[in-house]
Amino acid sequence: LAIPLAAQDPGHPVPLPGAYDGGYLVFQSADGAFKYWLDGRLQIDGAVYSDSKNTNSLANGTEIRRGRLGVKTTMFTNWLGEMDIDFAGNAVEMKDMWIGYQGMHNTLLRAGSYKEPFSLETLTSSKYITFLERSYVDNFSPDRHIGAGVTKWGDRWRIEAGAFGQEAGQVDASGRNEGYAFTGRLTVVPIRTENGLVHIGGALSARWPDAATGADTNTVRFRARPETDISLT
Repeated sequence: LAIPLAAQDPGHPVPLPGAYDGGYLVFQSADGAFKYWLDGRLQIDGAVYSDSKNTNSLANGTEIRRGRLGVKTTMFTNWLGEMDIDFAGNAVEMKDMWIGYQGMHNTLLRAGSYKEPFSLETLTSSKYITFLERSYVDNFSPDRHIGAGVTKWGDRWRIEAGAFGQEAGQVDASGRNEGYAFTGRLTVVPIRTENGLVHIGGALSARWPDAATGADTNTVRFRARPETDISLT
């Protein structure tokens, strides 16, 4: 039996009035059960190198280092989601893309593409790092991969763990199983005052290599890019 659209109950739409809050455009229901907010940033980089024409190969220049658009949402109080798209180097790249559930006390269950819980600098958003480029040590830290994990926290501690596969959009053309990893991180704040705190943390990752890495499978490669992204010539 087909019911005309006009005769169907439209339900009760939830109003989401918008407001500007701390740099974000936020739309939220009166009880906070439904919420989404827009996130974005534009970072422009430029460099001028001494005697770049004669004694070194560093070329002067400017670029749009990263342009980012994101949407974060809360639904039915306990369901969370995030989607971030990056525009850099004339390419579009998916960053965070995950859904989560936080219906249990001080606990977040999450699945999708997001950063593995490893390294304070890696986990810090590019909005808050000191320079446009992260330090060399960041190259030893895993980044975003498809996976699932759990996060629990208390007043002065936080623990995260998860199982991860390859990067989103990375096709394994080797005919072998993709690589995988198990990663965990624990942080504590033993001292906290009004003027400062002591933050201590550690992370561990057990990794089985990406099967599609180069001509030789079951290998891992670490490499560091310069701490400037202006093109080299």
